[in-house]
Amino acid sequence: MLETKVQRVLAQEQERFAGRSLVQYTKDLGLLSDRMNVIHAFWIDEVDLDLMAEAGVVVAHNPVSNLRLGSGVMPFRLIADRGIPICLGVDEAICDDSVNMWSVVKTAGLIHNISGLDSDLWPTAAEVLGCLWNGGARAMGMQGRVGAVRAGLLADLALVDLHTLPFTPLNDLRRQLVYCHSGEAVTLTMVDGRVVFEQNIRDQGNASKTNPLFLALVKAPFLRTNDVSATGVESPILADKDTLNISNPVAITD
Repeated sequence: MLETKVQRVLAQEQERFAGRSLVQYTKDLGLLSDRMNVIHAFWIDEVDLDLMAEAGVVVAHNPVSNLRLGSGVMPFRLIADRGIPICLGVDEAICDDSVNMWSVVKTAGLIHNISGLDSDLWPTAAEVLGCLWNGGARAMGMQGRVGAVRAGLLADLALVDLHTLPFTPLNDLRRQLVYCHSGEAVTLTMVDGRVVFEQNIRDQGNASKTNPLFLALVKAPFLRTNDVSATGVESPILADKDTLNISNPVAITD
């Protein structure tokens, strides 16, 4: 919805819309609700934002697709500041050739830096990961069931090898997940506890000999906590091999 300027103009010009935007028209039809995902949401105004926030819709942010088509850049901060949940999407192969969610994550973390806003208002790595996990759960209507690593939630997990280049050296896990990783470090994915993808990873002994910092980091108690940051976004867990019953330390992310 409202991906291009043409959509905005046509909605105002066509008689059946009676001068209303697509958001206003959808609201009057009784369709604007917390069950709706508004995809793209570029050409929106203050009235649209108020209606979307009131209805509890989720905005699906597809930055790679938008750049591929030259559609524009979604006003991330305006939407987020209204408390409207944002999720991330690849759109489809015809407009995001690689269909790689990790490239979407990185692009979402970078594209808004040219918005003209002060750097304090750029999306943080924690906010982008919040869109990936919590926003994704909300968009599917599965909030409280997925989106975090916590007892009682579905085990929808991606395991990441911290012995790979994107995490060497390991300084800030959130930032490195957003800005450094492109998917090559994923070693296993799980859906509701069922492994759907798995690949072999390097010998931990060799990796630790190359960089002894790895062993010190995985033993650090503060890295094993599932803390909630000031942004309210739940952190990934860094767990050891005994906790997960696998051979290498990994970062667990939803």
